Amino acid sequence: MAFSIQHIYRNSVALLCVTFVVVLTPCLTGLSYVEQRLGASRLLSTQAHMIAAMLGEDAALEAKESAAMLPQMDSNANYLLACVYDAKGDVKATREGIARSEIKATEFTCDRLRTDRHSTNFIIVSAPVISHRLPQPIGELVLLGKAPAPFANLLTWLFVSVMLGLVLALFCWLLGLKLQYALIKPLRQIASTAQRVSLYKDYSLRVVPGVLDVVPYEMQSLTDSFNAMLKEIEDRDSRLS
Repeated sequence: MAFSIQHIYRNSVALLCVTFVVVLTPCLTGLSYVEQRLGASRLLSTQAHMIAAMLGEDAALEAKESAAMLPQMDSNANYLLACVYDAKGDVKATREGIARSEIKATEFTCDRLRTDRHSTNFIIVSAPVISHRLPQPIGELVLLGKAPAPFANLLTWLFVSVMLGLVLALFCWLLGLKLQYALIKPLRQIASTAQRVSLYKDYSLRVVPGVLDVVPYEMQSLTDSFNAMLKEIEDRDSRLS
């Protein structure tokens, strides 16, 4: 079965570019999701420690004073629920965020957050409340926040991957032009010379592949061997005649 080197090269480049896009898109999407989730976790954790430090000013961790501190979380759009526990684990204060409907849908309550703090769809952070008067923990602040959507930036990263794939295709095309000049063109010259020798029985023909600095050593060796074979046949015919 005959095949063309150019055909194989074009198909290989197309397969490489498609594979590049298919593999790179989910990788970039996953890395973006992890970065966004870590950023949201750091922001929520920072706010939790700041509020926990202010709650530590109240040695008794009164419910009224604790509840007065929690509205400061409303500036965070990802914040859903805040719970303040005393040293015994009893709920001293609670406050729901702006997206109250999402809390009801997930059935997350302060009683549940006391024991269940593992979720893939939400971010849960905690910070100990340390008394400023006595260097000991007097309670804990737990915050529940929204996690970024895993595929929120899928189209963006797909576009980036396609653009990078086109750049890769352009690079391969330029490389293909160089390979065509260095490999395919000399091969075609050898094939063309062989056909003319076979058709006209003219053994004086020779193959000139091109400038040596752009012709690979192996191709030059093949050309020299082919030319040497023609010269030997030409000399033999001259002796016989």
